[in-house]
Amino acid sequence: MKNILFAAACAILLAPPLASAQDVESALQKFDAAYWQAYNQCDVATMEKMSADDLEFYHDQGGVMKGVPAFAAAMKNNICGNPNLKVRREAVAGTVRVYPMQDKGKVYGAVMSGDHQFYNTRNGAETPGSRARFTHLLVLKDGEWKVSRVLSYDHAAPKFDNKTAAMSLSAAELALFNGTYLAKDKMVLTVKNAEDHLLVNAGGALFKLYPSSKNTFFLKERPITAAFSQDASGKGTGLVVRENGSVVAEATAVN
Repeated sequence: MKNILFAAACAILLAPPLASAQDVESALQKFDAAYWQAYNQCDVATMEKMSADDLEFYHDQGGVMKGVPAFAAAMKNNICGNPNLKVRREAVAGTVRVYPMQDKGKVYGAVMSGDHQFYNTRNGAETPGSRARFTHLLVLKDGEWKVSRVLSYDHAAPKFDNKTAAMSLSAAELALFNGTYLAKDKMVLTVKNAEDHLLVNAGGALFKLYPSSKNTFFLKERPITAAFSQDASGKGTGLVVRENGSVVAEATAVN
């Protein structure tokens, strides 16, 4: 399947020079479809081949990545690194636009922008993930289209009517869970208390967890809970994260 997909992508990339804006849009729609098919299949090798060497990726929550190796490593370790999670991306119908870029009448690239919706599958059940906007700068290099710059922004969690009531814990009680936790999939989570909640940094993404009991917390925006284990002094020693009741991550305190 990967060889077939790559061959199809190459056929698109090696197309003859484009004569019109319609040709640009048609070619890039095919290129975009092949690129995101590779994403949905975790075919990182194909995504690498479809990216410019000087690729830059800007994410409004995950920071900046520069270069194809950094991008590939992030894909392999995060999106494609959890055997219990499958992520699928789908463009939001009617939002994607293509804008050819020209120099002295010759097309050298294009901007593609729109909205996309992500879906997460755990234990065979698919649920909506975040929705975001994207802007890609694609360039022609030796007759081949390449993704050169990526902006991923305005991420919004799916609407969730959370009826869980938060309880009040003191700063000292919240601080018991401060520290660094290492998940089974090697993701590092850092936890620190902030006002009436815990602030969790999970691989660059920030989440606010509110207490529903002395050692269980919940995310207001999504059906996610975190239950901490504690030692005799009350210090957090680990946590189990559940979404819709299913375990999605387990981590152990490392300091």
